[in-house]
Amino acid sequence: MNDLITIEQLPVIIAKLDEIEAAVREKTAAARSLAVTEDNKQTAKKIRAELNKEYERFESSRKRVEKEIMKPLDEFKTAYKAKVAQPYKAADEALKTKIAEIENGQKAEKEGHLRAYFEEYKRRLGNDYLAEIWKFEDLNLPINLSNSETKLQQMTADILEKSLNAYNALCRIENPYIRAEALSEYANSKNRRTAITTAHNRFDRQEKARLLAEQSERQKQAEERRTADFPERPQRIQEPLTAPKAEEPINPAE
Repeated sequence: MNDLITIEQLPVIIAKLDEIEAAVREKTAAARSLAVTEDNKQTAKKIRAELNKEYERFESSRKRVEKEIMKPLDEFKTAYKAKVAQPYKAADEALKTKIAEIENGQKAEKEGHLRAYFEEYKRRLGNDYLAEIWKFEDLNLPINLSNSETKLQQMTADILEKSLNAYNALCRIENPYIRAEALSEYANSKNRRTAITTAHNRFDRQEKARLLAEQSERQKQAEERRTADFPERPQRIQEPLTAPKAEEPINPAE
């Protein structure tokens, strides 16, 4: 099985090329060294045409030889794939599937034990808030064959204990609004710092809106008081000016 294929034709072909190499080099060297003048220009063109014609024949032969060489190679590839590669790959896939079935069963069993441990640990903590917000999937445990069940149990305990400490810290926030918002945010993010920052930002926005509303209301009330203390006087309607009438002359006969 060490020698899968033996190449016999290629050395023969190379030997043939060795035989013609000297003649090719001699002819092409003579063409390169030819001093072309106006007098022998036509001769140079003729030599060039002959060289190109010979090269085209060599190229045709090369393509034919390559095709003949590749034909058994293609047949070899097809036979190798069917007789060697495919059986090996089929065996590998079969073993891979069977191994995966066993390992998936092992991981599923380990996950079942960890789920039970997780629920029991939450029960022992006795915290309804944590029991409600934490789901097993939230732990994102790396359940695989490399990590032992003991290690994963310790990771579970550490996460829940850290979460209990975060809950106690949030409950000590004095401002009731910020405390409620932080607990609400922590239920989603499971991150104490994020929860506190988000709650403070919401409180600051609410306070800003409240202060602006109060300022607007005070301005409105001040305007109403000013209007009540100094009511606007009704404006006199000024009649349009008219030109004075000319006095009629007195008749002496009257």
